[in-house]
Amino acid sequence: ASLGDSGLWAVLVPGAGWLVLNVIVLESMRTAFSTDVLEQRSDSVDMRDANRANLTNSAVVSALLLTVILAMLQADQPLPEPARLLSQWYVLFLLASLVPCFVSVIMSSMLLIYVEPLDTEASLSYIYHHIDYFGEPQLGTLLGVFNLVPALALWLYGAYGAHAGLAASLATLLLARKVMLTHLYLSSWENPHLDPETVAERREEARALKSQAVPALRRAPTAAASATS
Repeated sequence: ASLGDSGLWAVLVPGAGWLVLNVIVLESMRTAFSTDVLEQRSDSVDMRDANRANLTNSAVVSALLLTVILAMLQADQPLPEPARLLSQWYVLFLLASLVPCFVSVIMSSMLLIYVEPLDTEASLSYIYHHIDYFGEPQLGTLLGVFNLVPALALWLYGAYGAHAGLAASLATLLLARKVMLTHLYLSSWENPHLDPETVAERREEARALKSQAVPALRRAPTAAASATS
């Protein structure tokens, strides 16, 4: 089917805008996901092992999501006519879910390759130097879920009618609310076993990292790693 004016303004332009918005969210919020974990870390924890576990977990979950997304992309459309608006947006939401999940898997693998041969002190320095990238896999997984669920709702709407579609839309809103509130509650927790000086120092580090003042903090990981030994 040709892309006329209706398809241009109802599918292509808003769809491209939605994909760009997802990329903007991914790149603007990834640092917060990284610094949130570093800020409340315990002194006795090996950050190399902790980040290896986090990256592996994000890669596995995103890979599992990718199996579902790719299967849905290759399966039947929610409506017999693929040019229908509902079918087009079904594919757009799947593509918006596919991209961050691929990013999560690939970036987790790349980061693990470079972290694996480093010791504790060097790995912490490496994390600080590339702080943006370490938060991206987790955020990519969340964005993949947020885009996958609306695609499921659209498929139910096309396959089973308006009532099932509305119920699925309500489930989508409830899921988004649950995930967002859970993240806010988890990220607001403060480690009660850290002294006030350490908390203040790490908050200052987090603010500096979020403002991309990484070079000034390259000496901080060495001191932090030495304190754990």
